[in-house]
Amino acid sequence: MAQQHENKSSHIFDIIKTACYQESQPHFWLIDSNHIILLSQVDSRASNPQEKQQSFFDFCKMEGLQNPIKAISFIERTASLKPISKWKNKNTIRYFKFQAQFTPNNNQCLLIAFDITQNIELDDCQLKLEFLQNIIDHLPYHFFWKDKNSQFLGCNKVFAEHAGLNNPDEIIGKTDYDLPWDKKNSDAYVLDDKHVIKSQTAKLNIEEYMEVDNESLVLLTSKVPLIRSGETIGIIGIFQDISERKKMENELSNAKSTAENALKAKSQLLATVSHELRTPLHGILGITQIIENSLEVIDIKGHTKDIKKLANSLLLLVNDLLNFTQFEKYEMAIHEDSFSCKELIESLVRQCTQSTQYSQLVNLQYDVDKNLPSHLIGDELRIQQILHNLVSNAYKFTHEGTISVQLELVEQINDTVKVRFSVHDTGIGIAEEHQQMIFQTFYQVNENETINGHKGVGLGLSICQQLCHRMGSQLLVNSHENIGAEFHFTLNLKIDNRANQKLEDTSSSNYTPVNKNIFVIEDDPINQKVIQYFLKTLGCLQACATSGEAAIKDLSDRPHFYDIILLDIGLPDINGLQLIQTIQNETSYRDTPFIILTAQVLENTETLISQYPSVKHILTKPVDIFEVRQAIENVGNKNN
Repeated sequence: MAQQHENKSSHIFDIIKTACYQESQPHFWLIDSNHIILLSQVDSRASNPQEKQQSFFDFCKMEGLQNPIKAISFIERTASLKPISKWKNKNTIRYFKFQAQFTPNNNQCLLIAFDITQNIELDDCQLKLEFLQNIIDHLPYHFFWKDKNSQFLGCNKVFAEHAGLNNPDEIIGKTDYDLPWDKKNSDAYVLDDKHVIKSQTAKLNIEEYMEVDNESLVLLTSKVPLIRSGETIGIIGIFQDISERKKMENELSNAKSTAENALKAKSQLLATVSHELRTPLHGILGITQIIENSLEVIDIKGHTKDIKKLANSLLLLVNDLLNFTQFEKYEMAIHEDSFSCKELIESLVRQCTQSTQYSQLVNLQYDVDKNLPSHLIGDELRIQQILHNLVSNAYKFTHEGTISVQLELVEQINDTVKVRFSVHDTGIGIAEEHQQMIFQTFYQVNENETINGHKGVGLGLSICQQLCHRMGSQLLVNSHENIGAEFHFTLNLKIDNRANQKLEDTSSSNYTPVNKNIFVIEDDPINQKVIQYFLKTLGCLQACATSGEAAIKDLSDRPHFYDIILLDIGLPDINGLQLIQTIQNETSYRDTPFIILTAQVLENTETLISQYPSVKHILTKPVDIFEVRQAIENVGNKNN
């Protein structure tokens, strides 16, 4: 009977096995109603029910077949099974599709499992490929990939459309020479491919492409190598049309150039206007000084003082505008050299006290710390410019009282000193809410108010602050309304060890005649008269020429006679700097020092002096007698 049962079961297996066998060997289980395996064949391993009684659940657990209970319950309900189960065994994952067949008396069930792992993996791979292709097709860029022979293996829809193809599949096997771009572009593309493949490095290009309708496009292209096991097997490329972006960049560049040209034109205009303003201002100030010193009639002297006051106000405005322009162009250089604190402060006080623009009801005092070294290294011109501006500002807002300028030694470390410069006045003061804004360009506490006869443009303090920043400092203010104001800044300056002496009490000294022989080269007759008057007043013997040619002749006629040559570089027949070389080469005045007199704005004064060692000082019109005297004295000191 058992033999008959076994034969019957084997017969069932043979039938189903023959019917189901296609590409792979299926797995079989014959299970009774208690889920005991009567017969099985798994991976060509057959078992006999007489050898071993094993539950199908134990088998599933041992073999790693998932969801056996679900499978059996499903079989019992439907007498068929078609779900896909995952079978994990020996570190591999396999997928099976099950079918079931019950015997006529329903006491046995035949399970057949088909291995569909390969189909599942292919489906999964195809799904991923479709997913990636969907992403690539919807990229807003032109995307393609090639083999190492520059043959296309694929692209996205955007690139296919750009290449005149109906769909991306049409590009497979083509090269750039098969696509609608000219040979020159195709050669360049293939050359780039070879470079990327050979170097195994990415390449980024910005290139111009001409379309069929002669429309020029600017493309940003990127190619990267496809590397497998260290060998380049192809490239991936991507490019985008950046024509609009480049157009915007060009427009921005053109707008920037236009703005820069406008700024340059504005600066040139200011420089030209400055030159034209300074020349008559020099004459006005000089002539009024001559009249003032020559006449005894009080009323007339009062009028000349008014003229001089107005001219000085105009000069301050011109200087502020020019300084502001230089800062806009980042041309306000800092030049460090040795200077005397004593001479700096005395020069400042002389300029301020001798000028009639300042109120006689205000007493200007100064104090220099006795412990300061006699000579320091810094930009004397810029320091004096700041102090002069602060003193001028103090005069504007002080009707009567005192203005005090102080230089104080804060500390000394080795060869460096920290010096505090301050200007204190007893004027109207500044309200607290305005104190942080007064250093802003064009800012005025009250734009509609004229204080002490002065109405500025709000540039002075802004320029002072910018100069302080250039020298590594900051201009600060302490003020109370109706009490006064103090402006101060601190500089770290090196000591000039060549003249390391302490200052004595500074006090005004009586002036003595200069007694120099000076040759003047000036083409403007009024300015000639002014300069000659200044020199005569200073006790100098002078002669004058109105052109370069006349100067060469006069100097040749009197060799080795003049101590200093005062030269206006804006001559009609020759450039003043060229004239210096001519004088040195053709006359006996090869080593004679020059003082430059000019109405032009010399942006690189220090460079000019370094290129022409004989130029010892530069005076910018308009000048007064005190500036001329100081220049002559400085030149004399440098030559001694």
